[in-house]
Amino acid sequence: MLRRSFVFIFSIVIISCGFLSPSTEQNNQDIQLEPTKGPFTGSEAPEAAANQDLFLTNDDLNLVPPDDIIQEIGFFGGLGGAGSVCDYNNYQSPTFTYLADRPYEWMQNVSVTICGLTVGEEAQVVVNLPNGATVRDTAIVRQTESENMGELSYDYMPLVYDPVGEYTITFTGNAWVLEYPFMVIEPPDARLYLHESQLLLINFFPNEIVRLFVYSTSNSNNSKLVGWKKFQVNDDGDLILNLENNDSYVVIGEFSGQVSVNIESGDVYCQNTRNPVGVLPNGYAQVTIDDLPTFSFDANQHVWVKGGYSGLKEGEIVQIVSNAACANETFLWEVRCVNNNCKYAIVPESGSDGYYLRPLEELPPTSTANLSIIPTCLGTQPTRLQIGMNAEVTRSGMAPQLSLRAQPSLSAEKVHVIAAGRKITILQGPVCADSSYWWYIRSEQGFEGWAREGDNEDYWIDPLP
Repeated sequence: MLRRSFVFIFSIVIISCGFLSPSTEQNNQDIQLEPTKGPFTGSEAPEAAANQDLFLTNDDLNLVPPDDIIQEIGFFGGLGGAGSVCDYNNYQSPTFTYLADRPYEWMQNVSVTICGLTVGEEAQVVVNLPNGATVRDTAIVRQTESENMGELSYDYMPLVYDPVGEYTITFTGNAWVLEYPFMVIEPPDARLYLHESQLLLINFFPNEIVRLFVYSTSNSNNSKLVGWKKFQVNDDGDLILNLENNDSYVVIGEFSGQVSVNIESGDVYCQNTRNPVGVLPNGYAQVTIDDLPTFSFDANQHVWVKGGYSGLKEGEIVQIVSNAACANETFLWEVRCVNNNCKYAIVPESGSDGYYLRPLEELPPTSTANLSIIPTCLGTQPTRLQIGMNAEVTRSGMAPQLSLRAQPSLSAEKVHVIAAGRKITILQGPVCADSSYWWYIRSEQGFEGWAREGDNEDYWIDPLP
């Protein structure tokens, strides 16, 4: 069992219903560290916390980046949608929507939504903890944005060192009661948490030497490496750092590997691989060999598997549309073609015979995204889009959200919604249907579907330069 080294409070966040922060307190203990020799070399010794917490500022960072670290990463996150799940069904009585049937770790959000309620109704909320403690609150049923329906959304987050075991959230309304039991467990391996201007490292190997990398979040599309520093966790594998800024962070332990916070689905370090060649997310690269191999992710085994070949030829220009993933001692990138209509592929940056991608500072003037064959479409404005273009859901207020459908038709199933201002990529189209141009698009987070560009009065998708 880990020693309880930090001070935390219970925290409950209620979406659209206010905030509640009851607290329980643990005793602070001194953090005793002993030096441990590790594989990370350098003249600067790792810093250890002795009898006090560390305060990290950008002035403390080493500004010379190591050769084995990707210095720039892309942001591909965001839920990419608004609206409510309650709008998709006609709920006649108080009903939970989807509830995860799995245990939750510390710092994982337990999200509960109840549909079929009366707008304005006040519900009593009681959270029963495994140690016998209870947390009480009230929540007001809100009206959904697109329909006149009642919805209660409630989020509970067990913090680090909260008791483990079975929790129950009980909701009591005017004439109804619903209960949601769930389990909270300790994380099985190393974790990195950002909480209230503190960076928390837990479950690393005892006295492990780690490298902390700080990436700026000032750019909404890409984050660049600010600097890095070595630290040593305590004999419980824990460390707490007080922060100057809430940036994005990656910790790489000599034994625990990479652990990230605020970094969306990607690796910045890959052990035993060639140094990063400089490929940039959202950037372009040139293929240096014929017929690049491709990889796919086996969700059952949770591993990357080498598949067939991409068909990409030497000299082909591709755009990078993901952050890097580490597999088979190389970085993997998801790419799309620029000069032809090849499908998306996940390809390696390098192999035993050298580098397979050469980064380009800009798209060559002879290489442009495919111009689409534009069909005639009566009853709508001329299209402003083309395949390969980056765009966003208009910020004009004409479309507070953009619906994605399974097919280019207003009668097709709605598969997702994207909020105004979110970035999208045009993949296919256009198709003329229901007096509109339809394009097959991909959202920042990776949701795909058909969306209308606009109607006879307004555009709902704006091209980006």
